[in-house]
Amino acid sequence: MAEVTQRTGIQFPVGATGLGYVFFGSGIDDALAIKVLIPEEKKSDFLKKRFVPKWRKKQTFSSNWK
Repeated sequence: MAEVTQRTGIQFPVGATGLGYVFFGSGIDDALAIKVLIPEEKKSDFLKKRFVPKWRKKQTFSSNWK
């Protein structure tokens, strides 16, 4: 899960368990899928977060961007 956090910036809650992931990386259009077990008491807060990819944080967009 540390590698997924490094690549995506997603912070998993304490107690989360990575059940497996696959990474398809070409350097141009990387993709990954991960399956994570999140403790029931932390699941709701985790799912309320809005995740913004690292690359998008560095760019500015017009006001029409949603």
